[in-house]
Amino acid sequence: MSLSGVQTKYSLVLRDSAFELSNETEQGTYLLKPKLTNFQYIDFSPANENLTMQLAEQVYGIETAANGLCFFYEW
Repeated sequence: MSLSGVQTKYSLVLRDSAFELSNETEQGTYLLKPKLTNFQYIDFSPANENLTMQLAEQVYGIETAANGLCFFYEW
């Protein structure tokens, strides 16, 4: 699998209602892109990408991949 850009990306599969990292022999169906660590506006980069994708599809009618934001909290 090859994706452009320099952001770290993880390939995921859905198993038993939970996401897991895909292994080397399977193709994942989901993509996890953690927030950037070397970007000035770290907290806003995922939201910015999601907003851009939503605007492209909903306002301009450009077909995009399904996307959304997931929030993870430390316990």
